[in-house]
Parts: sequence; C-alpha cells; structure tokens
Amino acid sequence: MQILLVTLLFFCGYVSSQELPSYITLCVRTRPDFHQCCIDSAVKAIPHILKGDKRFKVPSLSPLKVPRDVIIDFKSNKINITLLMDYLKILGRYEIDGQLLVPLRGNGDLNITTENTQISYLVDFSIVNRGGQDYIQMDKDDLQLRSEKVYYHLDNLFGNPQLSEQTNRILNENANEVGNEINGPVRETIRSIVNGLFANYLTKYPLDQVFLKE
Repeated sequence: MQILLVTLLFFCGYVSSQELPSYITLCVRTRPDFHQCCIDSAVKAIPHILKGDKRFKVPSLSPLKVPRDVIIDFKSNKINITLLMDYLKILGRYEIDGQLLVPLRGNGDLNITTENTQISYLVDFSIVNRGGQDYIQMDKDDLQLRSEKVYYHLDNLFGNPQLSEQTNRILNENANEVGNEINGPVRETIRSIVNGLFANYLTKYPLDQVFLKE
C-alpha cells in the first residue's frame, strides 16, 4: 500500500546542526518553550518539506497541512503528534470471500480515499544508554484515524463489472458501516509505516542529536 505520510522529526531536528537544512530550526528540549518551538519549527518548514527533499529522501507531501499539535514530553516520556491531511489515498490489492456489509467475493485492485483526515500518533518511549550515549527507545505506540469522508473502490468484484459497480455503490452509500469493519486493518497498516519512520530516526541517533540540550 502506498500512503503519503511524513515524520515530524525533521521539524524538531533529527540530524546534527552541520547537516541541518536552512529551513529547519532545532529546538532545545529543556526550555519551557520547547512545545511551541516544535510547532513553530514545523510551520516554518512545511512549505519546503511539501516540495520534497531528495537529500533526506522526503517525497512530495502536498496533501499535508500544518500540524495541529506536536507534544514531546520528557517527563512522562510521551510523544503525541496530530496531523491533518486534505486527502489520504491507499492503493493496494485485495482478496475477499466473505461478508462486509454485503456478501463479497473477488480479487483485484483496491482504492480507499479519505478527505480531511486527522491522524493522531502517540509514542511511549524510554531512554537507554548504548556505548556511553543516551538513545530513545520506542516502547509502545498507537495511531488513531478520523476522516470526514471515505470512498471505497474494489475492482473485479464477483468477476462481473456490472455487479462490481453496484456493490461499490452500496459500499459507499454505507461508508460509515464499512469503515467500522475495516478501520482496524487500515489503521494498523498506517501505524506500522509511521512506526518504521520514527524508529529509523528516533532510535538511530543519540538523544542529544535528535533533541538539543542547552
């Protein structure tokens, strides 16, 4: 599945200052304004990040809006990030022989498109020492997804184009009920991707490079 997502580590700085792009502002985790600094840094960086940055393997992220909130709490060891996206498109393959609101059978291309989606990502972490340096260790994470509208399209249902079209229409007319059935797997797919992004940056670099000290 292909999902347009971004890790906000860029906004609070995951690389050393020598590698830092000019549009990224590092935040000092011990200062009282750390929370606001992360948000301000994200707002400043968004126009540049949206265009993509090959140096840091960041693709174009044009659906992404300015983050609603970025909370990184070193007292409770929690990270809470809320993102807004104009649309989120999930493309993949499906195979089904069962019940999803109505009896379904078939296999083919899958398209799930959402509008005005809010993604909330929560991480519980601990600090571990490796080789004399402190690193962040991700202990637990959770992702919540809420969309104003969701559209579904499954190609080749029943191997009959006419039945496929009729069934897709029924699914979209009852999008809320369908969402209750499939939101779990969709949410887990997105969570695993975001987890991989965060684990790559958060755990790879020493804490003092990810978030500055005074």
